[in-house]
Amino acid sequence: MAQATDLVERREHKRFHLSNRALVVLRPYYTKLGRVVDVSAGGLSFTYLESNQASQESFELDVLSEDFTAHVREIPFEVVSERDEKKAPFGAGSTTMKRCGVKFSYLTEIQRSLLKSFIEDHTIPDA
Repeated sequence: MAQATDLVERREHKRFHLSNRALVVLRPYYTKLGRVVDVSAGGLSFTYLESNQASQESFELDVLSEDFTAHVREIPFEVVSERDEKKAPFGAGSTTMKRCGVKFSYLTEIQRSLLKSFIEDHTIPDA
């Protein structure tokens, strides 16, 4: 069994944690709204509450800062991971919190630039 120290980082881009909250909304059906956990030039991860609503396939996402000073629109993506995070003890039973990791695909130069600015302005600097 591999230990945590034996794991090799496979990500192409460095991940950054946010200094303030940021939200993700999946397009075009707006069926998922989540909170960004971390972000990189190549993708992000977010948590969301699983709903009983029928899932609609999404192709793009928007990222926006909590204070609405940054908004990167219509980012094409593919899901690379999704897992149960924990059970949330509210509602008429327990609701599952999920964590989803996505990889950005086919970004325009404008989207790359906006994403770079978002990372510079809304993440915790390296120590």
